[in-house]
Amino acid sequence: MTLMAVTLLSALLSCDDNARPQRPGEAEPGTALRVLAERYAPVVWLAKGDKNGPGDASRAAEGASLWLNDLCDGVPSNTQIADRVELPKLGGREAAYSAASCAAVVGGVQSDKHTAAGDGRGFYLDFDDSSRAGDPGTAPLYWQAVVDGNRTAIVYWLFYPYNDFVNDHEGDWERVAVQFRDGRPEPVGVTFWKHNEPECFAWWRELEVDGDRPVVYSASGSHGSYPWMGTYDAFVADKINDVATKGTRWAGRPRSVVDEPWWGYRGRWGYQAGAPGSDGPHGPYPGRDASTLGGEGCARPDKAGPEVPEVFRGGWRSPAPVVQPTSDKTYHVEMTITEPDGDVVGETRYPGLGCRGVLRFSRSDPATLVVTEHIVEQGTTRCVVDGSITLRPDGDGLRWEYTEGGASRVAATADVVRA
Repeated sequence: MTLMAVTLLSALLSCDDNARPQRPGEAEPGTALRVLAERYAPVVWLAKGDKNGPGDASRAAEGASLWLNDLCDGVPSNTQIADRVELPKLGGREAAYSAASCAAVVGGVQSDKHTAAGDGRGFYLDFDDSSRAGDPGTAPLYWQAVVDGNRTAIVYWLFYPYNDFVNDHEGDWERVAVQFRDGRPEPVGVTFWKHNEPECFAWWRELEVDGDRPVVYSASGSHGSYPWMGTYDAFVADKINDVATKGTRWAGRPRSVVDEPWWGYRGRWGYQAGAPGSDGPHGPYPGRDASTLGGEGCARPDKAGPEVPEVFRGGWRSPAPVVQPTSDKTYHVEMTITEPDGDVVGETRYPGLGCRGVLRFSRSDPATLVVTEHIVEQGTTRCVVDGSITLRPDGDGLRWEYTEGGASRVAATADVVRA
């Protein structure tokens, strides 16, 4: 590896063009740090078939409205604060957005001072639906330098305008961090994050690199960041997997997050239908996770990619109606199982209800295939949007069992035969 003209990271951090950290752990993005950030910015492989790519957070926020989710005497309320967001006000570079709240805060809450609570109370952005697809061709990587003694990390924040994995919601912030040690400018490894699981660390020698840039795999739908292509346990209790494949290459241009006009905003990025403000995640803001510079070793993928045994592939239909004790509707199921395209392995249709769903791989063995179902077209009867289907060979056909969302009890069953 060719070394930079400046050979010690400690020297980089002490250059005249680097101001002192704004607060413990955070370094201002001077020229020397920008050189490191640009040199080691990751190359991200987006999963095959993932229709919701990365985007420009500033562009998405400019087209968003700002709301306050509050809880007064146990009654939730949602109040629009701004029909169209002004980015400098969002982060407090100009007079920040403020609102009265039932929270015991003198003078009300401000968008740059109050972090949205775990129950959703606080500010949140509601994005225009047109931003959901993202644009890998123009989406940047937002970098931030974090320093703790002899440990330094360049954190890269990855923004996806929409998440359609387990719980659909707007706004999805992911991240990875290139790690440096003992004042040297050569990276020692990368820390990876994903939702609902602790961060993990992979040594530089274990990683794929693209020039000087580490390769990151983004899981389909969830956008969890992984060091290697393959299938991973994402939600162990629910038996749902993350599938990371090599679809579209995203080599975004690094931009300093502290230079973004919205830097300082502490509310949530996104709205979830039916639960506004509750599930859009927090994005980067001053002081967030400044002490996280490591992680346990990253687990290898369960397998290199989705595998659908031949016995399950093809077209299927239920000659008799689906048995669902909780419903008075009479309907059948039609299903197609295909060669995996990313994690997409087929679709379902429900004649009599008019609904259509997309199937994504969860897990398999020679005698079982488990897929998640996400309804993409509603019909005359509204179908449950998210569920899980378990298939097992039964004579010349398959036994079909449906479970709603994260429930454990089977809600509907059917015997299906080749169409």
